[in-house]
Amino acid sequence: MSKKFFKTMTMGILIFVMVFSLAACGNKDNDKAKESDNGGNDSSSNEQVTIQFATYGLLEKATEKFYTKMAQDFEAKTDVKVEFVSYPYGDLKQQILIKANSGDAPDVVHGESSAFSSYLNSGFIEPLDDLLGAEYVNDIYDGVRKAMSDGGKLYGAPWICSTFLLVYNKDLFEQAGLDPNAPPKTYAEMIKYAEKISELKDKDGNKVFGLGSSTASVPVSGENVLSTMLTFGGNIYNDKGEVEVDTKGNLDALKFYKEVQEKGLNPEAAKLKDLRNLMAIGRLGMYFDQVWGTSGVVGINPEIKDSLAVAMIPATDATDGASLLAAHELHIMKDSKHKKEAAEFVKYITSKEVLEEYYNTTLPFIVARKSVNESLNLNDNFIDPVKDSMTQVIALAKQHSDMENALLEITSAAQRVTIGNESPEDVVKKLDDKLKQVLK
Repeated sequence: MSKKFFKTMTMGILIFVMVFSLAACGNKDNDKAKESDNGGNDSSSNEQVTIQFATYGLLEKATEKFYTKMAQDFEAKTDVKVEFVSYPYGDLKQQILIKANSGDAPDVVHGESSAFSSYLNSGFIEPLDDLLGAEYVNDIYDGVRKAMSDGGKLYGAPWICSTFLLVYNKDLFEQAGLDPNAPPKTYAEMIKYAEKISELKDKDGNKVFGLGSSTASVPVSGENVLSTMLTFGGNIYNDKGEVEVDTKGNLDALKFYKEVQEKGLNPEAAKLKDLRNLMAIGRLGMYFDQVWGTSGVVGINPEIKDSLAVAMIPATDATDGASLLAAHELHIMKDSKHKKEAAEFVKYITSKEVLEEYYNTTLPFIVARKSVNESLNLNDNFIDPVKDSMTQVIALAKQHSDMENALLEITSAAQRVTIGNESPEDVVKKLDDKLKQVLK
């Protein structure tokens, strides 16, 4: 073989190796570019994706096992690992905002209705319409979807929900000569029921209250009072999104609070925990609470469980009953590198399969996805009378960052017409002035 042929062959091999190496480098660069375009979701990679879920649920004894199993089951179905970022209930929101501000946000956050405006106004949460898809978004009850939206975009997925409901004691109904299977349908009827129940005494001769509606100086009491205002056709915003409180509906709601106070039907300035305690010991016939609050009643006195029942908020001349939404919400953070997997996780834990297990493992709640709510198979029929309560949800026109202070002003107004003995007409005007300052 000639030297000339050998040199030519060697040169050909070197050229082939150089071309192949350049092509391989180009493919690697393309793969990296694709990974960057997909927000870090490289579907061709064999590496297991891990998403972080921030919640307080793993720290609570009642839900620890459920949350652990839920994450394990999701990993088994999808090969996506769920890593918990755990904070106590009272610290979660602040810690998440701190982490997000430093660029270290988790992928999914377990939020609540009371914290929604804080997350929304922070700018750290992602719109969910495209991530969850139109079929999922349109499956959420209208009022709930509006309550978790801003500017027409959905920012929270409802997980477990409740409106304010009427919780009542069937035994006390019977003692007062009332049908325990026929709760009041209107506010006027509810007052008549409460008057009869208030004539009773407990076994120790103590007064029994006919109706409890929380007016203590805490935000959740403000949500309760505001729900009453909505039921009477009131609101804190007008149709233009402007603060307007001096209206007939709000005035009628304050007149209701004054009436039940004057008749001695309602415990003064009670917190929800006070009303739950009175219900548990048989000294309260009816009260307004979220459905999971009944677990607190049973926790105080397990023997009362069979006596408890729930009904939807009674109607007034203005509405068929209305309430703000109370919900555990799921948010996907803007900085998440695995938004697609995060969205699949949200869909999974709000599915019929998981929610049935959650309900039967922990506490009662209502589901805000229409198809899931209609198909749930539960081990009891406790919530059957209120499964349609999501249709009573009314969303406020704006998600204001200072809503907690507005709610405190609303409870203060209820206290002024009850224990303060001020006229509803004067109080509604003062509240209008206050909220125009707080919500400006």
